[in-house]
This record gives sequence, structure tokens and C-alpha cells, in this order.
Amino acid sequence: MERSKPQLVASGIVGSNGTLGNEMVFSKFNERTSISLGQFHYETNGFRTNNDQNHDILNAFVQHAVTSKLNVQAELRTRSTDHGIYYRISISILFLWIHKIEFDENSR
Repeated sequence: MERSKPQLVASGIVGSNGTLGNEMVFSKFNERTSISLGQFHYETNGFRTNNDQNHDILNAFVQHAVTSKLNVQAELRTRSTDHGIYYRISISILFLWIHKIEFDENSR
């Protein structure tokens, strides 16, 4: 982070099979406090049935100098991911079972 100057950094991606992605981070620093807010997103349809993916991450960070020898900081984060996968189960003949996975995570 550069002193006393807010910054916004962003990037993105576009591809075939419905692939999209982006990330952004905003940061600000003043005399005794710094903050950072960020997000990440990625999605794709994949190249076969049930091969889709979707990822979302949000992050917030703050740090404050209470005194010259004491700093306090906090960070919050949330993540959500879901994607399709293949499971193969064999009972006499080969069956294909399509299943969806979802993942959510939060921290404080």
C-alpha cells in the first residue's frame, strides 16, 4: 500500500466454454489505519457435462496502530465454491452417477 493514497487494482479473464474471472482489491492507508477489501470470482461451464465450476471469495482486512508499540488487526473472509464431478459405480455394468459439490467457508 502506498501512503495516504487509495488504490484499486483489478484484472479479468474471458475464455471459451463460458469462462469468466475477475479480481479486485481496494486498499487505503492513512496515518495509523490501513484497510484492504478484495474479491475474486471465477466461473466456467467446463468442457464436458457436469464439469462446471464457480468460485467466489470476499476478503476484508483492517489494521490500526493503537500506540507506537501496539497494533490491532482483524480479517474477515468468505469463500463459496461449487462444481460438478463424475462418480463411477460398477454393479454388473458401469453406471455413471453425476453429482454436484458445494463448499462454503467463512472466517472471523
